[in-house]
Amino acid sequence: MTGMQALRITLLAVLLPGCSSQLLEDVVEVGQISAPRPCSEPTKLFGTFTMRATRMSWKGDRADADATLTLELSIVNDKNFPIALSNSGNGVLYTVALSLQGEKGASFAPKEASGIVLMREPKRFREPHRPGPFGFTSPPKKEPSVKDNTRDLNFRIKPGEPEQGKLVFQAPRANYLLAIERKFGNKPANGQPTDFVAVCKISASDTAALTPGPAPAIPGVY
Repeated sequence: MTGMQALRITLLAVLLPGCSSQLLEDVVEVGQISAPRPCSEPTKLFGTFTMRATRMSWKGDRADADATLTLELSIVNDKNFPIALSNSGNGVLYTVALSLQGEKGASFAPKEASGIVLMREPKRFREPHRPGPFGFTSPPKKEPSVKDNTRDLNFRIKPGEPEQGKLVFQAPRANYLLAIERKFGNKPANGQPTDFVAVCKISASDTAALTPGPAPAIPGVY
Protein backbone atom coordinates (compact mmCIF):
# COMPACT_ATOMS: atom_id res chain seq x y z
CA MET A 1 0.00 0.00 0.00
CA THR A 2 1.45 3.39 -0.98
CA GLY A 3 1.57 6.39 1.31
CA MET A 4 -1.11 8.19 -0.70
CA GLN A 5 -3.43 5.16 -0.58
CA ALA A 6 -2.97 4.96 3.18
CA LEU A 7 -3.70 8.67 3.40
CA ARG A 8 -6.97 8.34 1.48
CA ILE A 9 -8.07 5.49 3.74
CA THR A 10 -7.24 7.64 6.75
CA LEU A 11 -9.22 10.59 5.42
CA LEU A 12 -12.27 8.45 4.78
CA ALA A 13 -11.96 6.97 8.26
CA VAL A 14 -12.27 10.47 9.73
CA LEU A 15 -16.00 10.55 8.93
CA LEU A 16 -18.08 8.59 11.41
CA PRO A 17 -21.13 6.65 10.17
CA GLY A 18 -24.68 7.80 10.85
CA CYS A 19 -24.66 11.39 9.54
CA SER A 20 -23.89 12.73 13.03
CA SER A 21 -22.03 16.00 13.52
CA GLN A 22 -19.36 14.28 15.61
CA LEU A 23 -16.07 13.83 13.75
CA LEU A 24 -13.06 11.85 14.83
CA GLU A 25 -10.70 14.10 16.77
CA ASP A 26 -7.60 11.94 16.51
CA VAL A 27 -6.55 10.87 13.04
CA VAL A 28 -4.37 7.81 12.60
CA GLU A 29 -0.85 9.09 12.14
CA VAL A 30 0.13 9.27 8.48
CA GLY A 31 3.09 11.58 8.03
CA GLN A 32 2.11 14.85 9.70
CA ILE A 33 -1.63 14.81 8.97
CA SER A 34 -3.56 16.20 11.94
CA ALA A 35 -7.24 16.29 12.81
CA PRO A 36 -9.02 18.42 10.18
CA ARG A 37 -10.19 21.89 11.19
CA PRO A 38 -13.57 23.30 10.14
CA CYS A 39 -13.20 25.00 6.74
CA SER A 40 -14.15 28.30 8.39
CA GLU A 41 -10.78 28.16 10.20
CA PRO A 42 -7.38 28.60 8.52
CA THR A 43 -6.15 25.45 6.76
CA LYS A 44 -2.57 25.07 5.55
CA LEU A 45 -2.18 23.98 1.91
CA PHE A 46 0.96 22.14 0.80
CA GLY A 47 3.08 24.02 3.35
CA THR A 48 2.76 27.07 1.09
CA PHE A 49 -0.72 28.62 1.30
CA THR A 50 -3.38 29.31 3.92
CA MET A 51 -7.03 28.74 2.95
CA ARG A 52 -10.19 29.78 4.76
CA ALA A 53 -13.86 29.55 3.77
CA THR A 54 -15.50 32.96 3.96
CA ARG A 55 -18.93 31.50 3.13
CA MET A 56 -20.40 28.00 3.39
CA SER A 57 -24.07 27.45 2.67
CA TRP A 58 -26.38 24.52 1.89
CA LYS A 59 -29.52 24.74 -0.23
CA GLY A 60 -31.83 21.78 0.35
CA ASP A 61 -32.63 19.62 3.36
CA ARG A 62 -31.14 16.31 4.49
CA ALA A 63 -33.69 14.32 2.46
CA ASP A 64 -32.57 16.03 -0.75
CA ALA A 65 -30.16 13.78 -2.67
CA ASP A 66 -29.11 16.74 -4.83
CA ALA A 67 -28.64 19.48 -2.27
CA THR A 68 -26.34 22.34 -3.27
CA LEU A 69 -23.28 23.33 -1.26
CA THR A 70 -21.65 26.68 -2.04
CA LEU A 71 -18.17 27.42 -0.75
CA GLU A 72 -16.40 30.76 -1.10
CA LEU A 73 -12.71 30.53 -0.31
CA SER A 74 -9.91 32.97 0.39
CA ILE A 75 -6.35 31.75 -0.26
CA VAL A 76 -3.19 33.51 0.89
CA ASN A 77 0.34 32.84 -0.35
CA ASP A 78 2.57 32.47 2.72
CA LYS A 79 5.83 32.60 0.75
CA ASN A 80 7.70 35.76 -0.21
CA PHE A 81 7.41 35.19 -3.97
CA PRO A 82 4.45 34.60 -6.34
CA ILE A 83 3.42 30.97 -6.71
CA ALA A 84 0.41 29.11 -8.11
CA LEU A 85 -1.61 26.28 -6.57
CA SER A 86 -0.89 24.24 -9.72
CA ASN A 87 1.76 24.49 -12.40
CA SER A 88 -0.13 22.44 -15.00
CA GLY A 89 0.23 25.42 -17.34
CA ASN A 90 4.04 25.27 -17.16
CA GLY A 91 5.30 21.84 -18.10
CA VAL A 92 2.42 19.80 -16.66
CA LEU A 93 4.33 18.77 -13.55
CA TYR A 94 1.38 18.65 -11.17
CA THR A 95 -2.30 19.49 -11.10
CA VAL A 96 -4.71 20.15 -8.25
CA ALA A 97 -7.98 18.30 -7.61
CA LEU A 98 -10.69 19.49 -5.23
CA SER A 99 -13.45 17.19 -4.01
CA LEU A 100 -15.90 16.43 -1.23
CA GLN A 101 -15.10 13.19 0.57
CA GLY A 102 -18.00 11.55 2.38
CA GLU A 103 -18.96 8.36 4.13
CA LYS A 104 -18.45 4.93 2.59
CA GLY A 105 -16.06 6.27 -0.03
CA ALA A 106 -18.47 8.78 -1.56
CA SER A 107 -16.65 11.46 -3.55
CA PHE A 108 -18.08 14.51 -5.34
CA ALA A 109 -16.34 16.78 -7.82
CA PRO A 110 -17.39 20.44 -8.11
CA LYS A 111 -20.24 21.20 -10.49
CA GLU A 112 -18.97 24.76 -10.78
CA ALA A 113 -15.64 26.42 -10.03
CA SER A 114 -14.54 30.02 -10.48
CA GLY A 115 -11.81 32.38 -9.38
CA ILE A 116 -8.54 30.99 -8.06
CA VAL A 117 -10.00 27.43 -7.89
CA LEU A 118 -11.10 27.40 -11.56
CA MET A 119 -9.82 24.20 -13.18
CA ARG A 120 -9.06 24.90 -16.83
CA GLU A 121 -7.60 22.44 -19.30
CA PRO A 122 -3.77 22.36 -19.13
CA LYS A 123 -2.02 24.23 -21.90
CA ARG A 124 -1.10 21.92 -24.74
CA PHE A 125 2.41 21.74 -26.13
CA ARG A 126 2.66 23.40 -29.56
CA GLU A 127 5.30 22.16 -31.96
CA PRO A 128 7.49 25.13 -33.00
CA HIS A 129 7.93 26.05 -36.64
CA ARG A 130 11.02 24.36 -38.03
CA PRO A 131 13.00 25.44 -41.10
CA GLY A 132 13.34 23.21 -44.14
CA PRO A 133 16.70 22.09 -45.59
CA PHE A 134 17.17 25.58 -47.10
CA GLY A 135 15.84 27.49 -44.15
CA PHE A 136 12.50 29.29 -43.93
CA THR A 137 10.97 30.31 -47.25
CA SER A 138 9.64 33.28 -45.33
CA PRO A 139 10.42 34.24 -41.75
CA PRO A 140 7.85 32.78 -39.35
CA LYS A 141 5.42 35.30 -37.98
CA LYS A 142 6.17 35.99 -34.38
CA GLU A 143 3.00 35.98 -32.37
CA PRO A 144 2.77 38.68 -29.72
CA SER A 145 3.10 37.48 -26.17
CA VAL A 146 -0.19 37.88 -24.33
CA LYS A 147 -0.10 37.95 -20.56
CA ASP A 148 -2.81 35.72 -19.12
CA ASN A 149 -4.21 37.28 -15.95
CA THR A 150 -7.15 34.90 -15.65
CA ARG A 151 -7.65 33.78 -12.08
CA ASP A 152 -7.45 30.00 -11.97
CA LEU A 153 -5.36 27.25 -10.37
CA ASN A 154 -2.38 28.27 -12.51
CA PHE A 155 -2.48 31.95 -11.50
CA ARG A 156 0.51 33.00 -9.43
CA ILE A 157 -0.77 34.36 -6.13
CA LYS A 158 1.27 37.30 -4.89
CA PRO A 159 2.34 37.47 -1.23
CA GLY A 160 -0.03 39.58 0.85
CA GLU A 161 -2.73 39.64 -1.86
CA PRO A 162 -5.40 37.02 -1.03
CA GLU A 163 -7.21 35.49 -3.99
CA GLN A 164 -10.85 34.41 -3.92
CA GLY A 165 -12.47 31.30 -5.35
CA LYS A 166 -15.89 29.69 -5.42
CA LEU A 167 -16.94 26.03 -5.53
CA VAL A 168 -20.45 24.64 -5.99
CA PHE A 169 -21.17 20.97 -5.26
CA GLN A 170 -24.32 18.87 -5.67
CA ALA A 171 -24.42 16.15 -3.04
CA PRO A 172 -26.67 14.77 -0.30
CA ARG A 173 -26.63 17.11 2.66
CA ALA A 174 -24.26 15.53 5.18
CA ASN A 175 -20.88 15.93 6.88
CA TYR A 176 -17.91 16.00 4.50
CA LEU A 177 -14.23 16.67 4.17
CA LEU A 178 -13.13 19.15 1.53
CA ALA A 179 -9.97 17.59 0.07
CA ILE A 180 -7.39 19.58 -1.91
CA GLU A 181 -4.81 17.31 -3.51
CA ARG A 182 -1.80 17.87 -5.70
CA LYS A 183 -1.54 15.12 -8.31
CA PHE A 184 1.63 14.11 -10.11
CA GLY A 185 0.11 11.60 -12.52
CA ASN A 186 1.54 8.14 -12.00
CA LYS A 187 4.89 9.42 -10.77
CA PRO A 188 5.77 8.96 -7.09
CA ALA A 189 6.14 12.14 -5.09
CA ASN A 190 8.71 12.66 -2.35
CA GLY A 191 7.90 14.43 0.89
CA GLN A 192 5.27 14.38 3.60
CA PRO A 193 1.55 13.88 2.84
CA THR A 194 0.94 17.48 3.97
CA ASP A 195 2.98 18.59 0.93
CA PHE A 196 0.32 17.10 -1.34
CA VAL A 197 -3.01 16.87 0.51
CA ALA A 198 -4.99 19.20 2.76
CA VAL A 199 -8.46 18.68 4.24
CA CYS A 200 -11.00 20.64 6.27
CA LYS A 201 -14.43 19.77 7.70
CA ILE A 202 -17.83 20.80 6.34
CA SER A 203 -20.90 20.22 8.48
CA ALA A 204 -24.40 19.43 7.24
CA SER A 205 -25.60 22.28 9.47
CA ASP A 206 -23.53 25.02 7.80
CA THR A 207 -26.16 27.39 6.42
CA ALA A 208 -24.99 30.95 6.92
CA ALA A 209 -22.36 33.32 5.61
CA LEU A 210 -19.18 33.54 7.65
CA THR A 211 -17.18 36.57 8.67
CA PRO A 212 -15.65 37.93 5.46
CA GLY A 213 -11.99 38.73 5.16
CA PRO A 214 -8.66 37.24 4.09
CA ALA A 215 -7.42 34.00 5.54
CA PRO A 216 -5.30 34.72 8.61
CA ALA A 217 -1.96 32.98 8.98
CA ILE A 218 -1.73 29.85 11.10
CA PRO A 219 0.62 30.34 14.06
CA GLY A 220 3.80 28.32 14.02
CA VAL A 221 6.82 27.66 11.85
CA TYR A 222 6.44 25.96 8.46
